[in-house]
Amino acid sequence: MLESHLCQRPDDIHSMPADVLQDIYDSTLWTLLNKHAPRRVVRQRPQPTTPWFDSDCAAAKRKKTRMFERRYRRTSSKANADRRSWIDQTRRKQRLYASKQNQYWEDKIRSSRGNPSRLWTNLSAVLRREKSTPVTAGLDAEGFARAFSAKLENRTVNHIGCPSA
Repeated sequence: MLESHLCQRPDDIHSMPADVLQDIYDSTLWTLLNKHAPRRVVRQRPQPTTPWFDSDCAAAKRKKTRMFERRYRRTSSKANADRRSWIDQTRRKQRLYASKQNQYWEDKIRSSRGNPSRLWTNLSAVLRREKSTPVTAGLDAEGFARAFSAKLENRTVNHIGCPSA
């Protein structure tokens, strides 16, 4: 950034204390970062872990299937053979995933033999039944009415004349 103090007066730089130079450097760097790579909020949704996904599954996904996909996308003629190879590999990968998943859950059910509580927990996991979350305490009609009234009192008018919260 040529307009920064670092570039405008290179003669003054030698006489400045190190902490002032550090502040100028930091502010210049932050200005450049905010201009070219501004901060933004990234929200990550928690993904449930897949306990049966192992190194075989990762290799099939990363090395084989993606390799065939890249080859297919790279060919300008969209050769039918490359597309067919990619589809076949994708189907092999899906069969591998299904067999890994089935094997994992069969082992879990088999290991819970003789323990009904553990068996029921494993079956609930297989069926993807989740425990319902209890209603949080403190949520009542009066609290909702107070929050709603406060929100209405704090409304402002936006630039086109419409009320906004």
